[in-house]
Amino acid sequence: MLTASTSDGVQTAVVEPAEPRPVATTEEPAIIQTDTEALEQDITLIAKSKNWTTEQVRRQFGNAEAIDEIALFVSKNEPEYFVGSALGSVPEEAPTLYVKGQPSQELLAMADESSTTVSVVGFQSFSLAELRERSRLVHETMLSLGYRGVATGFDIQREGVIEMKATNIMGLPSDSSRLLENLPQDFRGAVEYSFSLNLPYALRRLSVV
Repeated sequence: MLTASTSDGVQTAVVEPAEPRPVATTEEPAIIQTDTEALEQDITLIAKSKNWTTEQVRRQFGNAEAIDEIALFVSKNEPEYFVGSALGSVPEEAPTLYVKGQPSQELLAMADESSTTVSVVGFQSFSLAELRERSRLVHETMLSLGYRGVATGFDIQREGVIEMKATNIMGLPSDSSRLLENLPQDFRGAVEYSFSLNLPYALRRLSVV
């Protein structure tokens, strides 16, 4: 400790700051995985969750890479025909690419040359952009009719079926009649409808084929 005097003779104590001490820690050093180690861990976890072998998981990864490459090409070069892609429920099933209208020869050639078998399903009624627009129209129509909690989507594996959920507010119809009256004619070709009083949502499925 040092002392110092002020101009009026009063002494004050000046305490020098103590040297900082290292803080003891019991934390384990961080373990950094390589990309290969992380991939192997993912494969093991997926295999366990799906009850697959690790080889099946690797095969599904290969299916995903193959179909993604073709889907990216079509979405960029032929967006007016692109609908989407889907993996099989098991790795042994070929991944599928869906396109509106007739598949082009270039697309079919890419599928033939792919590292894995790829199924191309053509002559779909609507492109991805058109399905998104139709889904949006259903969503906004339901909101305008007074329904709440509206959620819409579509299933490209079922010819673009639009799936819609909405809160069944008291006083509003729990069937599709009012909705269909406010949609274009081509939404009314076929309707799949189900409703359960035990659930807070009305489920309506509108076929767009």
